[in-house]
Amino acid sequence: MRQIYAWGMLALAVAAWGACGYFAMIVQGDRTEYTSASARAEEESMREENAARLRSTIQGTEIERAALESLVGVTILDAVETIEAAAKQAGASDVKIGEASTQSTSTQKLSSVSVTVTASGSFVAVMRAVALLETLPLPSTIEQFDLSKSDSAWRLTARLRVTLAAEK
Repeated sequence: MRQIYAWGMLALAVAAWGACGYFAMIVQGDRTEYTSASARAEEESMREENAARLRSTIQGTEIERAALESLVGVTILDAVETIEAAAKQAGASDVKIGEASTQSTSTQKLSSVSVTVTASGSFVAVMRAVALLETLPLPSTIEQFDLSKSDSAWRLTARLRVTLAAEK
């Protein structure tokens, strides 16, 4: 009889330990679920906060966006005339606009045009032309420029990328 009682108590102890293990597993699962739900809620809150901040920034920059859109609304002819006038104003002579090629952009509202400019003159005039081309009142960048000396004059060859409104 004692032996049956001992086996019964052992079975009861194993069942109790199994119940404790099962309870711990349930608590751990709930804790993991709570942690992931909390992380998702925090992530969603940050996403909403960032969206609200972006909307606020967009609404607060209407004047700047309008100014930028008016700059980008320049035609290729206006851009070429501005580039040519800037180089001539710097004192460079024999200013010519060479090839102009369209380059692909990621948006449909904008187009990018690469323009080659050549000019000649004194070193000071050519460098002043480079400085003016770098600060044109257009959304543009100097991609490459080359200076060379021939006889008594310096020669400038520059390639500019100008961003313009896409033609409709």
